[in-house]
Amino acid sequence: MLQKAVILANKIIYLNGIKMISRLIISILLLPLLFFAIYLDFSNYIYLYILIFVISIIANFELSRLFRNSYREYLKIYEFSTYIFNFILFYSYYAYKAYDLNRAIPVILPILVIAFSIIVLIFKKTGLKQFFLFLISSVYTGMIPLLIIVIRYFKYGDLLIYLLFLMVWINDASALFVGSKFGKIKGIIRYSPNKSLEGYVGSFFITIVISIIFKLIFSEKLCFTITITIVLSVVVSLTGHLGDILESFIKRKAGVKDSSRLFAGLGGILDIFDSVIASLPFYFLFVKLFCARG
Repeated sequence: MLQKAVILANKIIYLNGIKMISRLIISILLLPLLFFAIYLDFSNYIYLYILIFVISIIANFELSRLFRNSYREYLKIYEFSTYIFNFILFYSYYAYKAYDLNRAIPVILPILVIAFSIIVLIFKKTGLKQFFLFLISSVYTGMIPLLIIVIRYFKYGDLLIYLLFLMVWINDASALFVGSKFGKIKGIIRYSPNKSLEGYVGSFFITIVISIIFKLIFSEKLCFTITITIVLSVVVSLTGHLGDILESFIKRKAGVKDSSRLFAGLGGILDIFDSVIASLPFYFLFVKLFCARG
């Protein structure tokens, strides 16, 4: 019995090691791509548009798959309509260079979503549940990711986006690290039973410290004060964890572990960007309140 336990433990260590190596390789490949797409100011940030649009398409594919696993009546036409909506959304924003659409977006986007939804309802005669899922998919994989591009048009928008990703990924990594080393109180979240209270609390403090260091390094360029940076860190940390819990709920309902197998050891696009997407609307609100356009 002891020998079997040792063999099982060694197997787990080996698999975890493979996963860590896979995560490291993927991170080395993805991070420079993300960094330069955000940084390069070429042809109205075309590279950033392309990258976020590709992420949006893959995210919609994964979310639609999860919805169909949970709700058989969620038809392909909804997924296809969301692709069309996202394309029109991104192309319109790029064509007008964001500025002319700033005031119109709060009106245009809901109209587009409702129009597509009505078309789908007429041709497929489905119920309010599918209508609601379609709206969620359009907002979650289209409208919210677009906010990254909107932020890029603010003064030092590249630094603002870097800060967001830094906050979110430090928050996730520190919650995992602190929880694995010091976690005792687990199971407080039904859909994330392995997450610990110590991990959540530790991630709040570590995210605040790292964000303050980032602010001090770029103090003359970042529009947030130290106080605002601390408040923003708490908001991003909280909403990031809520986004992770929400995706865990959706995946459990769909009966899958990862949103897809796109990245070995990491899962799919939604597994990587769930916390970013959940935090983006709140982060954008802070940018809108305290930062100037470029």
